[in-house]
Amino acid sequence: MISEIKNKLKKWLNDEGLYESEAKDDNAHFNFVAKHQNVIFHVFQPLSKKDSVLIVCSLNLSAEQKERITKIEKLELYQKLLVTNSLFEFYPDINNLENIRIQDFIFYDGLTKNEFMKTIFRILKTVQIVNSYIEPR
Repeated sequence: MISEIKNKLKKWLNDEGLYESEAKDDNAHFNFVAKHQNVIFHVFQPLSKKDSVLIVCSLNLSAEQKERITKIEKLELYQKLLVTNSLFEFYPDINNLENIRIQDFIFYDGLTKNEFMKTIFRILKTVQIVNSYIEPR
């Protein structure tokens, strides 16, 4: 089953021009690197998951970006991200922001190309919201 899912996801990523490569990952059954415009994200199935895949985009903030976002803006950003329906985490925390991880799961029983692409574009939309706070205005 995992092999079938892997092949299906790779085909869909290729069909949409998003596939970049397959990453070596000892903690995953497979890990695809994908890209839309300048945003890189991963589509993978962790070894710990039997019936779901994970789509993750990790944004590492530069020193300039960290300086650009004020404490109030961090709280605004947090509130905006809550309504995106994507899972997100601030590393190491919201006050010492180094990285923002945006992710979502899709379970096998709901895995269609439509749901897969909607999940990817929801994550990309969430990245755009983050970028609106950390990029020059």
